[in-house]
Amino acid sequence: MLRHDISIDDANIIIERNRLMSDADVARLLDKSVSWLQYNRKKLEKRGFPKKLPIINKYDPYAIKLWLDEWAGIATSNDNCNDISDDKRKLENRLKIK
Repeated sequence: MLRHDISIDDANIIIERNRLMSDADVARLLDKSVSWLQYNRKKLEKRGFPKKLPIINKYDPYAIKLWLDEWAGIATSNDNCNDISDDKRKLENRLKIK
């Protein structure tokens, strides 16, 4: 869940400001502690939460935003919206290590 004391615009600024997000950035966005995030990471990943990028060991903010949008019901992977499908394809391509 997004923090109650920040607006969607503020959350977008947090995401846009960071090319990559640390555990602390993601925990702050979820209004949780870093220890909570670390303890619950596997449970979240089973529900589609993005994994950290290999080698870099940080999160892709675009992947986090997509997951939050889907989780909040703003967008779903089952939507018939080409934009979401295109966004997912772009994300999958970004996450591939070459």
